[in-house]
Amino acid sequence: MVKWDIRTACEKVLNHFISERNNAPQCVVCNSYLYDYQKEIHSYLYLLEVKNRKIDYSMNKTILDYVYTQYPYVKDKGLHRHHVNYAKNIQVPTCDSCHSKIHSEKYPELHKWLPVDKKPKKQFGFDTNMYNPLVW
Repeated sequence: MVKWDIRTACEKVLNHFISERNNAPQCVVCNSYLYDYQKEIHSYLYLLEVKNRKIDYSMNKTILDYVYTQYPYVKDKGLHRHHVNYAKNIQVPTCDSCHSKIHSEKYPELHKWLPVDKKPKKQFGFDTNMYNPLVW
């Protein structure tokens, strides 16, 4: 298996995150891309290093520094799955700030995104619906 040199590794990791970001969902309220590459980057580097053996551990800091300085989408936001219908498990992608605004009394124009039904009581504290694909 051929390992990447540092220049190739930096470019490939950066291109990976840009393409992932461009395929990410957008907030239904503010249209921000909902992709937080900083949450993903360490697991991706681990995958490249341990599983695929494309990079060495010693390259991680250089790759991180490169991606952090070159990644053009620093204002991307983290994904929040917001239910608009609990019974049918219909969720829409929102960012955290828009999710808070939907449930706030200060923004009545966003109340169209409020759930049409009540949240069911869970038997356990874990919401298994959070890992189902988004349906909207």
